[in-house]
Amino acid sequence: MPPEAIIIVVLLGGIAALENATVQFLLSEPIILCAAAGAMMGDFEAGLMMGVLWQLIWLNEMQIGAAKIPDAVSGSLVSAMLYLSLLPHYPDKSNTLFLLTFLCGLAAAYLGVSFVVDKRKLLSRYNEYVDDFIEGVRPRVIETIFVLSILEQFFFGALFAGLLFFLLYFPLTYILERIPFYWETLFHSVKFIVFGIGAGVIFRMFINRKTVWSAVIGILLGYVFIRLI
Repeated sequence: MPPEAIIIVVLLGGIAALENATVQFLLSEPIILCAAAGAMMGDFEAGLMMGVLWQLIWLNEMQIGAAKIPDAVSGSLVSAMLYLSLLPHYPDKSNTLFLLTFLCGLAAAYLGVSFVVDKRKLLSRYNEYVDDFIEGVRPRVIETIFVLSILEQFFFGALFAGLLFFLLYFPLTYILERIPFYWETLFHSVKFIVFGIGAGVIFRMFINRKTVWSAVIGILLGYVFIRLI
């Protein structure tokens, strides 16, 4: 396991988790998070590809109220980092690797459902503390609580992402070593299929919002643009 990979996972996982405690700076968006991971790992193109994929997949999932949703941040980051870390070692099994890391990302995201809920509970607990001290006008205590909430968000975000990456890296390596090479031809279209799933998620959103004509026009304009370039 590349030591820089675990460092990047821990760092980005912690920073992305801070968005729940501080201002929104979009790093928790999969397209930004995975592209940053790719740039830090020296393969920006692969990182961006994974980011676009996960952005499409999770676009319809929103953190509203007490709704239980997958942990898109950890799932996307772990999936992208597994792909980026193992691709240099298995360039002749890139399609198989893509499929396996995609499945790992889905598993990680759904394992993190309770993690997302727990993060919200932590923030609610700190908000209650702050409300109590506001009545007594104790700003220094409020500042301390705010700093502790930030550190706790970073720690648990980093720990969860790093642990998932560590636990999935070695089983993936074991599987890839034993998968015969001819399986690669069976998965040659897997990237297009997965991106098709993502496109289907977006189209479903347009249908639900009764703006299907906007989707059709966008697809046509995109096709024209691609043909022109």
